[in-house]
Amino acid sequence: LVITSVLALGKPVEKIVFVDVPDSGKMAYYRDKDMVHYVPKRKLEEIILKKF
Repeated sequence: LVITSVLALGKPVEKIVFVDVPDSGKMAYYRDKDMVHYVPKRKLEEIILKKF
């Protein structure tokens, strides 16, 4: 028997919020005093180079 895949299921313990990248361009993750985890994400318009 060879295990080829593993699937982990569950609910995250922490709250994660996606936010727009600030004007400073800083992409670092951060947390607030309530331990909410903020993850900067670029806008789709900044990523897509060309629409067909």
